[in-house]
Amino acid sequence: MPAQTFEIDSHVTAEERLPVVTEFAIRFVYICGGIESAALADYFGFSESETDALVDWLVAQHLIKI
Repeated sequence: MPAQTFEIDSHVTAEERLPVVTEFAIRFVYICGGIESAALADYFGFSESETDALVDWLVAQHLIKI
């Protein structure tokens, strides 16, 4: 019987909701399968420093890997 293996990393937030930008950034990265920070900046209309802050926060929270 054919089978496919998946690796799933997940985090559950029980006490608070994710901010909209954080949620959509995670969705965008997931759908694209990994992207350059410039594409993330273009998608949100962020400056380089705003994008760096977002990416740094997502990495620190273990929501994405770079």
